[in-house]
Amino acid sequence: MEVSQQKTGISFPVTGGNIIIDRGTGYVIGCDKTVTEARIPEEAEGIKITGIREYAFNYCDELTKVTIPSTVIHLSSGAFWGRNILKNVYVAGDNPEFKDEDGVIYSKDGKTLIFYPGFHSDEYEILPGTERIAKGAFYNCTNIKSIKLPDSILSLQGSFYGCTALKSIKLPARLTVIGDGAFGNCKSLETISLPYSVQRIDGSAFSGCTALKSIKVNSDNIYYTDVDGVLFTKDRSTLLTYPNAHSESYEIPSSTMTIGPWAFAKCDNLTEVIIPSSVTKIEQWAFGDCSSLKDIIIPDSVSILGKRAFWHCEKLEKVMFSNNIETIDDYCFAACSSLRAITIPEGVKTIGMGAFSYCYALKDILLPDTLTSIVSQAFESCTAIPSVTIPSSVKYMGRAVFKGCWDLFTVYCNHKSVADDETLYPENTEFIYTGEEETKEDKDLIAYPVKGGNAYFKKSIGAFTDCDMYVTSITIPEKVENITVRSIGSGAFLSCSRLSEVVLPKTIEEIGSNAFDSCTALRKINIPQGIKKIGKGAFNNCIDLETIEFPESLAKIGGCLFSGCKKLKNIKVSPENNSFTDENGVFYSRDRSILISYPAGKQQEEYTIEPTTRTIYDNAFDECVNLKKIELCPKLTRIGDGAFSRCYSLKSIIIPSGVRVLGSFAFEHCKNLSDVDIPDSIKTFDEFVFDDCPNLSIVYCDKGSFADNKEHYPSGDVVFVYLRQ
Repeated sequence: MEVSQQKTGISFPVTGGNIIIDRGTGYVIGCDKTVTEARIPEEAEGIKITGIREYAFNYCDELTKVTIPSTVIHLSSGAFWGRNILKNVYVAGDNPEFKDEDGVIYSKDGKTLIFYPGFHSDEYEILPGTERIAKGAFYNCTNIKSIKLPDSILSLQGSFYGCTALKSIKLPARLTVIGDGAFGNCKSLETISLPYSVQRIDGSAFSGCTALKSIKVNSDNIYYTDVDGVLFTKDRSTLLTYPNAHSESYEIPSSTMTIGPWAFAKCDNLTEVIIPSSVTKIEQWAFGDCSSLKDIIIPDSVSILGKRAFWHCEKLEKVMFSNNIETIDDYCFAACSSLRAITIPEGVKTIGMGAFSYCYALKDILLPDTLTSIVSQAFESCTAIPSVTIPSSVKYMGRAVFKGCWDLFTVYCNHKSVADDETLYPENTEFIYTGEEETKEDKDLIAYPVKGGNAYFKKSIGAFTDCDMYVTSITIPEKVENITVRSIGSGAFLSCSRLSEVVLPKTIEEIGSNAFDSCTALRKINIPQGIKKIGKGAFNNCIDLETIEFPESLAKIGGCLFSGCKKLKNIKVSPENNSFTDENGVFYSRDRSILISYPAGKQQEEYTIEPTTRTIYDNAFDECVNLKKIELCPKLTRIGDGAFSRCYSLKSIIIPSGVRVLGSFAFEHCKNLSDVDIPDSIKTFDEFVFDDCPNLSIVYCDKGSFADNKEHYPSGDVVFVYLRQ
């Protein structure tokens, strides 16, 4: 049998096409779409075949049968997942790890059901003696209607996720654990009874079960009970799961003190819920995605509102807040697109990250005098807000608090307070000061006439520091009143939306942070020899800028230089520069250990970063909407904040095993990202790394690693696939 080599590995012929084998690992990693049957060999080109990687058969639409040899001892949880019509998977009799029972894969000892082919049958009886059903064993088996479990089953871990035709199932008497996503998205499941033996039920065990009307609990169970089909802890103090189809209106019993995580999540039919004064805590995602909920009264007894507690309640119009909360947590009311007005009560000190982001109908905001912090993106894309008053008590406002609030024309605040910062608001926002206004007379400031108005030069520091908003073009002189122009100050031309051309003199040594940020018409700017430093975000959101060239003299830069520069195609660097270089228009440090910026306007769909790269800078690939595939190198150790933000076409990413730092918002708004491989070398990252990644459903990681935790991801539907157990 002839075997050929491809760039991705060894191409081995099977029925209908080829399977692809990785030379380094000996794993089957892919196959042609036309494959109908795959008999995996024991070796190819001298490479021993030892495993099958996740999604190896993902695109094999006509695949019906796979045969596994004795050498394959590693099966990733998602090895056979995909858009196939797989009926049987057979295993060689001398395989030391696995066996098949009529085309269904079990562990060799028969105690674990590993994988059930989705088109094997619409009914199945699991073999007696089976104790465990592997996570994702029946993943998206949309045809199966009936499953009979033996009494020997002890735990279910994401086992039946996506079995949309499954209407009922009898749980065995010895079952102790029902893990996250065990019955997730089982959309036909109408009722379920829990035996007395169950000791642990994870929060999202029944998430997405849209037809579920009732959860019944055996009266002898010492951990759980049900109240008219609603799941509670035995003492009825914590409401754990409200069945999605239970009823449209619900009054929570007065014994309830805590509404648990995911308790009402995705209850599409719920229009009304009455929370009693006994409740003190509403945990994360408690009402997330309740798309029919119209209003909510949070009683004064509640002191804790968890993250995303009311996320994406798209019909929610009114909220009455508890007077005893100090923090409105991250993304608590994000994407509540019908919410029109909010009055934050006295006592609230912090509005968390993205707390009201994407509330498109929100017009009226009343903030209390107790408020001290408004965290990043708190009101991002609240496009209907016309004005806002920021209390003098506010001492901190994070980045992009009002980003995308295009109708925000007026901000009322104290002059020179933390709120008096144009970078926090859309362009053309007007400030009305509640304190003393800034005097316009400044003997140190010179108005220098240019096209469309004036630019303002500060003599004491030799810098242009401000300009009129309607300036259209400017040639900066070498001197003003015989004083040498040395720099462009921070934010000097910020949001000058009509500025199209800038000519800088050779005397300029520094361009300050955000100097030309949001100059949306800027098409041409020269960076002269003599420039030594360019500050953070200097050219952010210059959406018409297509190319830029850096001279030999440039020695220091800040981060996020070109975030949002949608048309930027090339970044060129003088070959004599000792600090920086470019590779085909991509901006690197001279030794190529740092990838600083990939131009968002490049048309390529794939990119392989330089093999010497150890760091990807903050926002390096921001808004690179054409990139579908990015190959990271083995030497990589750090991925910066927002590094791949808004890479809308990116579908999957494999993070190399040496990466230790995964920055905040690293993959935010990667809306098509479906799967990610995270190594155990990463010991910490926050839950906003994958913010607004609605299609992220698969995380490949080491079992028990830091990445193996649903709290790190915005979607409760994430399934973990363990590669290196």
